[in-house]
Amino acid sequence: MNSKIIQPQYVVMSVPPVEDMPFRDKILFLLTPVVEMVRPRVERRIPGSFTYFKLLVVMIVYCCSLRDAVNLVNTDVST
Repeated sequence: MNSKIIQPQYVVMSVPPVEDMPFRDKILFLLTPVVEMVRPRVERRIPGSFTYFKLLVVMIVYCCSLRDAVNLVNTDVST
């Protein structure tokens, strides 16, 4: 049995211009500085909860469930 673990190959793509982004992706892209500004406050109050905060933002913008938000983040549709 081959026990070697194969690492996935990732493709790095540049971000398209804001004008060409879909509406929801544009909102998430423009919210990035705000989310990063809020990050210290969230992590100070509840350590380790910032991932859940980002998922909440994705859930609100995309109007989707937690499972769908996790899939969006895992497939890197929303950052």
